[in-house]
Amino acid sequence: METQTLISQWGREPLTIRANIPTAMLQFHLGRTHIGTQDGEVLRDTARAIRKAAIANPEAWPRQVRRDTLRAALWIHHENRAEYVCVMSGRF
Repeated sequence: METQTLISQWGREPLTIRANIPTAMLQFHLGRTHIGTQDGEVLRDTARAIRKAAIANPEAWPRQVRRDTLRAALWIHHENRAEYVCVMSGRF
C-alpha cells in the first residue's frame, strides 16, 4: 500500500494516508469552507461527496479509502483553522 503524508505548515502533527486519497479535491473544497464550520458538518458534506463518487465508481471507494478521506478532510479543515489563527494573530 502506497501512502502520502500531509505536512502541516502550522506545527500540527503530520497525517499519513493512502496515496489514492483525493487531497487536491479536498483542499479545494475545504479552502472554500468557512473555518468556523463545525467538524460534524465538514464530515457530513465530505461523506455526501464520497457517496456520490462511489455511485459512479464503487470499487474505487472501499471502506478504508472512505475512512482515510474523512480523516484527511478533518485534518485539512483543522489546518485551515490553524492558518487563520496564525494570520489573524499576527504570527504569520
